[in-house]
Amino acid sequence: MKLQDLTVPKERAHHVLQASRLYDVLGPEILADDKITQSLKAYRAAINRTRAAFAEAGVFAACSACAAHVFGGCCFPDMEWNYSVVHLLINRLLECPLPTRQAYEDQCLFLGDTGCLLTAKNHFCLNYFCQDIQRRLGPTSMKALLQVVGAEIMAGWKVELLLLHKYRSALIL
Repeated sequence: MKLQDLTVPKERAHHVLQASRLYDVLGPEILADDKITQSLKAYRAAINRTRAAFAEAGVFAACSACAAHVFGGCCFPDMEWNYSVVHLLINRLLECPLPTRQAYEDQCLFLGDTGCLLTAKNHFCLNYFCQDIQRRLGPTSMKALLQVVGAEIMAGWKVELLLLHKYRSALIL
């Protein structure tokens, strides 16, 4: 038996199912907390600003054209394991359905026909820009995009901290 077999659950979507169960049990209570819902609202606003900036810069079009067709790109196999149960729970709190089956073999579980299916993305996914995109955008546009991305990452981190502070025992699985 390989070492990897001992550390990765056999079911690819194991942590997705854990996050969905946590949402079913804790979701209503979490969403009743004003401080958390305000942070989620701020996070969603930051996500929308990033999406608008990416769309305007042509990042989404370039990424979705590439992601499902280039092996080893940013949506590489097993990338989904970089998402914690807490991060996936946040996606559910943001009304994002979580896939349990891959659309594309040998790619990230969260990759769909038009790119990433998640609302709240991992910092790696937000910060990764292939060389083609970097060249096309140039340093000034890249710097502006990374500032918008940084604001989204910080907003998400605040939500994560609130959840971990209040629900630590339930979230540490």
